[in-house]
Amino acid sequence: DSFLVMAAIATVADVVPLTGENRTIVKRGLDRITRTTNPGLKALLSKAEIEPGASISASDIGFRIAPRLNAAGRMDNASDVVEMFMTQDRGRALSIATRLEGLNKERQKAGDDVANDIRNAIEPLPGQAGLVFYNPDWHRGVVGIVASRMVELYHRPTIVLGRDERTGYVQGSGRSIPSFHLLDALESIADVFVRFGGHRQAVGVTLEESRVEELRQRFNAAALERLSSEDLQPELCIDAELRLPELDDKSAAEVLQLAPFGLGNPAPLFVVRNVELRQPPEPFGREADHLRLRLYSETSCQFAKAWRFAPRIAELQPGRRVDVVLSLDADAYGLKRGYAGWGVTVR
Repeated sequence: DSFLVMAAIATVADVVPLTGENRTIVKRGLDRITRTTNPGLKALLSKAEIEPGASISASDIGFRIAPRLNAAGRMDNASDVVEMFMTQDRGRALSIATRLEGLNKERQKAGDDVANDIRNAIEPLPGQAGLVFYNPDWHRGVVGIVASRMVELYHRPTIVLGRDERTGYVQGSGRSIPSFHLLDALESIADVFVRFGGHRQAVGVTLEESRVEELRQRFNAAALERLSSEDLQPELCIDAELRLPELDDKSAAEVLQLAPFGLGNPAPLFVVRNVELRQPPEPFGREADHLRLRLYSETSCQFAKAWRFAPRIAELQPGRRVDVVLSLDADAYGLKRGYAGWGVTVR
């Protein structure tokens, strides 16, 4: 069981497809994580505000557990994580978990700084299908996270690079869109790199600083060759249309039987049409960049979260009627407080 837990965490954290045996490992591991007796994992769950016995999802691993583990290697030394999981000293485990919490906050700030640099100063041109961003001062420990955010923002395969002061090499990470095999593209321009590796959706690269501009041009050319204009348009593949009153405990339980959701097994998406907004959205989050919404039909009201929707707040004012695409998620916190054990996320 202890190996199942670690394998489940690693499988989700490394963003591999949740299909076949991977899905089985993650599903069985998730059932056991909050019942762990490992002092290090218990301390980590405490810092992530996941209570003993609570049910958790693959998203909880991806957004709450994995970032705290990855922060050690990105910001300092990954050996702390190994020690945290190996020690039987609860005090030592809690001390390391507390340190990881601090490193994760540093990572978040560093990632925000790099993302803001890109958004404020480096606007992609219309003819670009593959993006490469480089600054020697960017923290190399956060470039993968930033690359994911840029893919979400621009819907193009993206590589983000910083420089290793010790070796002088430029190093970074790439992330991709579903229609673009990132590793295959890099293999077609392999001579640019000192080394590289990865898979369809994520890669790591090392190259000489003098070849960054060459990488930018050749990576864009490889993307233009492989991608159509339709591929570069964000797309939501909707699974079914619902009426708002159909979102109830029974339908949520049926959908959540398909979990854990992730790469290769995405959460089903539903469209609900002609929803009325009667109250102003409520910003929340560290940067107030997320919104809480109340969705109304003639006979029902549904609360929903809209991640990173704050820039669209003007579109979501009282009196508007909108079509909403949403997914259903497990909600351990709501269950603990006496509400339904599921929630709605606007996409």
